Amino acid sequence: GIADTSVTLAVKSHVRNERPVLVAISSNDALGRNAANIGALMAIKNFFFVPFTQDDFSGKPASIVADFERIKDAAEAANEVYRAVFHPEEEAEAVKARKLTQMAMLTAIALTIFMIEAQIPPLVPIPGIKLGLANIVTVFAVFAMGPKEAASILFVRIFLGAVFAGNFSSILYSAAGGALAILTTIGLRKILKKHQLWVAGCLGAVAHSIGQMAMAILLTSTVGLIAYLPVMIVISIITGCFTGLCAQFLVNRGSLWKTISK
Repeated sequence: GIADTSVTLAVKSHVRNERPVLVAISSNDALGRNAANIGALMAIKNFFFVPFTQDDFSGKPASIVADFERIKDAAEAANEVYRAVFHPEEEAEAVKARKLTQMAMLTAIALTIFMIEAQIPPLVPIPGIKLGLANIVTVFAVFAMGPKEAASILFVRIFLGAVFAGNFSSILYSAAGGALAILTTIGLRKILKKHQLWVAGCLGAVAHSIGQMAMAILLTSTVGLIAYLPVMIVISIITGCFTGLCAQFLVNRGSLWKTISK
């Protein structure tokens, strides 16, 4: 049997348990007498190969060598294909766990930004007006993960923000503004192109101000508060453009998000 080295013993164990085996070819006779064996191996279930090429087509025409710099990428791809094709239930669980981890990470980032921003003096002496930097995460999540995930991140952040800030009286204002803002952003999700995502940040910020104002009038029965709305909208447009551009940068740098979320 195959029992020469620890490597071949590991391969034998993987084959017996129907687990993926990744092969990196390095042979001077891969396109010669070994070609039939390599071809047969490629047709066997659970065997995957690191991308390979001829290393010297003129001097060694039958020689093949793997691109060893791509072993990590090949291993990740082989594992994903193995789970998706042969064990879809494992893949589904892995995707679910990965998504929950990403949501938790984004919630923590948004909450951290919110708490830091809470220490910054207000731009103008009008309640409810602030930079809204945590909305970068909200806009990013809508376009990178989806509406349900983004809504979950937003409302968990609002609740935890009220808990850590010790200010539950503001949770209704935040919830009203956040709900209207994320509904606006979700509505724009299928309309805007990748270079237009800043618009979602801008309109979402305006919607947030309108939602907060509506809740304030509802709770205080003071219609006169609407006089502050134009100022809030102007500032929201400015801050919303900034947060939208930040979210747009992150969404368009998909490789950055992939690296961070691993």
